[in-house]
Amino acid sequence: MFAKEKIKYQESMVMAIKTAFTYRGNLIVNIFMRFIVVLLSLFLWRAIYKGTSIIGSYSFYEMVIYTFFANFVYGLVNFDDFSYDMANNILYGQINTYLLRPVSFIDISFFECIGNKFVYFPVDFFAYIIPLCIFNISNGLEASMNIYKVIVIIVFIAGGVLIGFLISFVLGCLTFYMENPSIVIYIKGEIFALLSGSILPLDIFSGWIKSILEVLPTKYMGYYQCLIYLKGWGELNIFKDFLMMTAWMIVLMIITKRLWNKALSKHIANGG
Repeated sequence: MFAKEKIKYQESMVMAIKTAFTYRGNLIVNIFMRFIVVLLSLFLWRAIYKGTSIIGSYSFYEMVIYTFFANFVYGLVNFDDFSYDMANNILYGQINTYLLRPVSFIDISFFECIGNKFVYFPVDFFAYIIPLCIFNISNGLEASMNIYKVIVIIVFIAGGVLIGFLISFVLGCLTFYMENPSIVIYIKGEIFALLSGSILPLDIFSGWIKSILEVLPTKYMGYYQCLIYLKGWGELNIFKDFLMMTAWMIVLMIITKRLWNKALSKHIANGG
């Protein structure tokens, strides 16, 4: 039984990959926009650092590296597109097709999202990681990477992926309670870009704001992975943060499951 469900999830993931490649125009536009973001980030930080050598604890070179890597991670953990798709599926009754399948909608949605990420991973890699490596080499900076650091970063990225998906799923569920949650999803995307640290490092903030940002699950959606890359082990308590990230994943999974079950009790499958 478990093997059959596993095959169904794998098929859904493969289908998502094929669908993404079908819309090549969308893929090309995304590639182009990512390179534009990279260039704008370089020009922006060069202008900001003109007249100063350090902001917070980051030099110009560290800030550029941070920006590249944070945007790469955030691209992997951000599922705003899924929230919009889920909202539309609920609004127009297409959700009924998914509910008739003998599999968990939450699980199959997750695997479809992962399938989409497989398509855009090479795009993000060439848009952010390759320029980051070129920037390091051209400025004589050390990569400061080893196999252990890579493994830890991958573990925290995986946790960030799950956290990002669960939060996006919860927002998609708002469609059962709102006529159109698109504006909420849009605002969430803008706020989370800040809270995840993909715009600015969270440790630039101070006082109670920094204290709040440090305990939110969003810090594992870009910021924390960058800290591991730039600062290594010395200034971080990896084990403590791993436990905190795990606790957040469990809490979000419980919230997602309960909210989904409650939402289904309100759902009336007319038409679709």
